[in-house]
Amino acid sequence: MLISAAEWRRRRLRYTVGSLQGLLLLALVAFGLGPILWLAKSAISPTRDTLSHPMAVFPHGPAWSNVHQAWSTVQIGHYFWNTVLLAAGSWLSQILVATTAGFALSVLRPKYAKVLSALLLTTLFVPVVVLLVPLYVRSSTHR
Repeated sequence: MLISAAEWRRRRLRYTVGSLQGLLLLALVAFGLGPILWLAKSAISPTRDTLSHPMAVFPHGPAWSNVHQAWSTVQIGHYFWNTVLLAAGSWLSQILVATTAGFALSVLRPKYAKVLSALLLTTLFVPVVVLLVPLYVRSSTHR
């Protein structure tokens, strides 16, 4: 612990640390929500305003027709529904495989359970982002 119990009893220190923690929390929330809010702002800004004044909030007002155009012309709703179905299918297949593998490794205890558990853990240590470059190289060479 960085602050001892005796120091923590001092009112001024408690308020200072609490204020700093609150400011840090607000900064992190703003930093995390900033890109999402900027994306929403860009979605309802006219393209001309976004290109000419990218940092201005709404120089000529919002263009709500962008949202209608995206849903009707570009069919964002169709792509969104495809994403929902793909995510639900992926989630269900992962739940099925994880529960059956967990049952097999913990209850049935096969002969090579320790080896299988080690192999499973090694796959968890490799982040998915590492696979992006080989997949990109593979897909670009097969064209």
